[in-house]
Amino acid sequence: MSTYNKFKKGLLIAASSFNLIWKNKKLLVYLGIPLIFYVVLEILIFNISSTSACFFSQKNLILKIFKITGPHKLISYVKVIIATLIYLATINFGYIALTYHTTMLAHQKKKISIREVILAALAHIKPALIWTLLLIIPTVIFYVINAYNQNISSSFVQLIYIMFILALLAAWSLVTSFVIQAITVDNLDIIASIKKSIYVIKQSLVEFFGTVFWLGLISTLSATPFMLLEKYANIFYIITIPLVLLIYCTMTSAYTVAKTLLYLDFKKG
Repeated sequence: MSTYNKFKKGLLIAASSFNLIWKNKKLLVYLGIPLIFYVVLEILIFNISSTSACFFSQKNLILKIFKITGPHKLISYVKVIIATLIYLATINFGYIALTYHTTMLAHQKKKISIREVILAALAHIKPALIWTLLLIIPTVIFYVINAYNQNISSSFVQLIYIMFILALLAAWSLVTSFVIQAITVDNLDIIASIKKSIYVIKQSLVEFFGTVFWLGLISTLSATPFMLLEKYANIFYIITIPLVLLIYCTMTSAYTVAKTLLYLDFKKG
């Protein structure tokens, strides 16, 4: 298959993810609940006022903790680790549940209740927790180095630090893109899942970029009106915040569904 056809295939898979969610709207529940939990954690526990655009970033919580307590206090890092662990554990379970439900719908053509999905996802709770612990390591390292980087006077050295860490995080995110799918679909342990993810991304890199391109384009188009009207968002926050949360939940769900469809397509091929 040519590079163009592979890229086009990725676009079609991304489009299929939205179609699947439209026909099965309860797929939004699995990431919708962790998202609500995240909002409550921000507003109630940390007493942070949030604008509409902030919900498009999962890492705002960590950034704001640093901003509130100061980057050099031990309690800041403890809060970062605890808050991130709780959130990542919740969201990873949501990813597994969504992946399982998508697999039942797309691969086995079988409708299944949310209760059945949750029970099935609980069977993967151990690798999910281990994966959560592994995810916290690069996240904490990035923010610790970033906090240290703020004390460096040379802007050039700061730029090198940032580029190096971002490159590492991007590489890590890329090669582990299908870990959740490997855990859920093939019931693999963490080491085997990482190896499988690396293999799948190497074989389906063009299709993956096509999928990400389409989802990124839709995300940008969806977020643009809210970003342009950011200064008015606080006035109509009762309307804008729920809309932004719905869009964010839909896009993150579509991304997980698309990766699952791509993973299943790879296995079939």
